Amino acid sequence: MLRRLWRHANHITVRWAGIALIAVVMLSLFAWGMADNRSALRELSEQEITLNQALYTRNQQRARLEAAVNQVGTKSYVEREARSSLGYLKSGEIRFRVVNPEALSMYTEEENQILLDQMRLDIEDAE
Repeated sequence: MLRRLWRHANHITVRWAGIALIAVVMLSLFAWGMADNRSALRELSEQEITLNQALYTRNQQRARLEAAVNQVGTKSYVEREARSSLGYLKSGEIRFRVVNPEALSMYTEEENQILLDQMRLDIEDAE
């Protein structure tokens, strides 16, 4: 009887050892899978950041292009292009041509404006 009880106890021990081994293997596989998922999640997060930055840049470009398209054909656009590209002037305007731009570089923008205003006044006084 003791022998039977001993066999039964060994059998139960073997069963528990098998269950414990299966549990350890399953936990190991689960931990490995979680680590793999974390690295995949990190990569996807980095891709998402990169794609969001690209999307932001594209949206800014799109807004600039839409603004440019909306400007084309308007009176102010045509006038600006005629003045800058073709050199057109309105009646009564005087064209100033800077022959030596380096001479102006020593002045600030405000000082340049004062000089130009003074030249306009001198021309008006001469007429």
